[in-house]
Amino acid sequence: MKEQINAVIAALTEDVSVPTTFGSWNEAIVAAGLIPLPQGGIPKADQRRIERLSTRENRLPQQPSNDEALDELVRVARMIGRRPSGNQITAKGKYSQDLYRKRWGSIQRAYEVALQRSTRP
Repeated sequence: MKEQINAVIAALTEDVSVPTTFGSWNEAIVAAGLIPLPQGGIPKADQRRIERLSTRENRLPQQPSNDEALDELVRVARMIGRRPSGNQITAKGKYSQDLYRKRWGSIQRAYEVALQRSTRP
């Protein structure tokens, strides 16, 4: 296995093309002990599913405090330069739009509370 990986590395770093050495790029990947992707890469539906799952893993497992949620809403708003939509909150923020709707009734109301809070002395 180690020799196969070294052969792949040697082929990539020398002036020898991968197809000449291994027959195809996928055969080189298999020789290295890896699984090649299907032609065209990861299908878009699978890629989006992977992105959604990785985003969920990066979210905080515990419910945030109101202050944390509002700070995050302000951060997203500053990042995009205006009040974010529900989809923008879910895509770019740590928490889903549902959190803001459940706690404040609407995203607009949560944003108003966040602005009032951030302008306090």
